[in-house]
Amino acid sequence: ARHNGAWRLGKKHFFNQGKALCAALHKASGLLVVGFSNGIFGLYEMPSFANVHTLSVSSQKISTVSINKTGEWLALGSRQMGQLLVWEWRSETYVLKQQGHAHGMTCID
Repeated sequence: ARHNGAWRLGKKHFFNQGKALCAALHKASGLLVVGFSNGIFGLYEMPSFANVHTLSVSSQKISTVSINKTGEWLALGSRQMGQLLVWEWRSETYVLKQQGHAHGMTCID
């Protein structure tokens, strides 16, 4: 929060899921997806940080995350596993689960 031209800490929230490596925010819906070092990702409602879903999708770290324009699909990538997952969070179903890329993934757009 900003007060009299200076920033101050308003609240702290802790994930308790391992080291957060990547995140994406869908402003229209207020959803935050976070990828962790232990292969888990979390989906949170902002600004309350209410946990919507927490799911382990890989044995390796999640290296990139993205949310589509409508906020319905989450894309998760693990560079070490060469894995790409697309997950529809409301129905809790996989749209795509692919593994075996020849080169590491660094970005999903």
